[in-house]
Amino acid sequence: MPEIPSSSVLAETIYEQRAPNLPIGAVADILDGLIWTTADNGSGICDCLRMWMHSDDPTRVAEALELKNVFLWNSRDEILGDIERIRVHHPALVPKIEGRLAAWDRQNKTNNN
Repeated sequence: MPEIPSSSVLAETIYEQRAPNLPIGAVADILDGLIWTTADNGSGICDCLRMWMHSDDPTRVAEALELKNVFLWNSRDEILGDIERIRVHHPALVPKIEGRLAAWDRQNKTNNN
């Protein structure tokens, strides 16, 4: 039986094999659905998406920011660091990551503006 790829490889494969002109968020929707169905409970997918957050490819960053079922960060400070990096490298995506920060604050009942 062939080796089953880790879920991080699965995430990369889905991204690389996506249809041309697929709207942003479509890959994230697929990965959102897979997170809780993989043997590793999506840790490989989340690891892959964390790497995408630091990509030079704005589409990878945008897809990572569209994930809805989990946070890719372990702390508010991690989000703030990514906001600054995105502000420099992908300024059009700043509103999206600021939305993720607002969601973090709502879930964790914080507001450190």
